[in-house]
Formats: sequence, C-alpha cells, structure tokens
Amino acid sequence: MLPELVGDGVLIAGDAAGMCMNLGFTIRGMDLAIAAGEAAAKTVLSAMKSDDFSKQKLAEYRQHLESGPLRDMRMYQKLPAFLDNPRMFSGYPELAVGVARDLFTIDGSAPELMRKKILRHGKKVGLHQSNQGWHERSDRFMTSPVNVDVKLGVNKFNVDEEHPHIVVKADADKQALELLVKACPAGLYKKQE
Repeated sequence: MLPELVGDGVLIAGDAAGMCMNLGFTIRGMDLAIAAGEAAAKTVLSAMKSDDFSKQKLAEYRQHLESGPLRDMRMYQKLPAFLDNPRMFSGYPELAVGVARDLFTIDGSAPELMRKKILRHGKKVGLHQSNQGWHERSDRFMTSPVNVDVKLGVNKFNVDEEHPHIVVKADADKQALELLVKACPAGLYKKQE
C-alpha cells in the first residue's frame, strides 16, 4: 500500500509517501498530509528527547499514523478498482439526471408512469431488457448479464453475497425493479415477500 515510511534519520510524509485517495467525489490528500505532519512532529519530538533517530525509534511514526491516515487509506484501498467502471461517471449519472429532469419538468403533456421514465433513460445509457433481466448493450459494454465479480472489479471487495443489503417493497413494478437493481454495485437486492 505505502512505501517504507521510516529509515535511520528519515521519515516520509504526505504525498511523498503516497498518502492520497481518490474517493470518486473528492480527492483526499491535504488532510492526510496534515495528519502525517502531526504524526511526524510527535515522532521527531520523541526522538529528540531520547537522542535516538534510529529506524527502530522512528517506527513510532507508523503507530501514530494508524489512528488516522492509514486507517482511512485501508478503508478505501479497493475503491479505485470499483471506480474504474465506466458506468460510474457516465451511465449512472446520465440515468439519474434524465429521470430527475423528467420528474421535475412540467410541460403540459400527459403524465407518464415512473417505470416508463426510468426504462427510457435506462435504454439511453446502454441498458436493455431480456427475459434474463437487464444487460448492458453489446456496443457499449458487455453482452452478458453483469455479475457481482464484474461489478466489483473481479470481486476485490469484502461483500456478503449471501444476504441482501437492500430490500425492495413487494409491490414494486418488476421492470422498474430490475433496472433499479442495476444501481447496486453488488447486485444484492431482495424483493420483500
């Protein structure tokens, strides 16, 4: 994850140590650099008191980092593989914007079922329906149904694949439900009985 952070008489902090995270909606680095600077200062002050700047003494630096930057970086270490899905920044936002635009546009035309709005925009971003559910169109992404491994970047995430984490009301429209299920990266929806 990170390079070796300490050596005899040296500490590496901030972006020089690779302390940066792309969370998709923001890139974190400045806060990690500040926390690493604070941890480095504590470590150096301790080393100065004991007049010991050996690698063993400076290893306290990593201990200080464990409660902040390293904890956060471990939490999000597999996010880049997840964000590498082209639908995350094109198809899904286009779908959401299109549906929201239709929901809040009043132009005097006859009302349309929510399901039809969702389905129309799903098709625009490359989804199509078959008797097996929703798929990406072959000219955009892939030809077979998207499974959990593909959605999660070859399943590098710790996902409970046995228990659904989102339950959808039993009276939900089947077509709309199948399209909305695509929004779950792990595909772990369950229809309420």
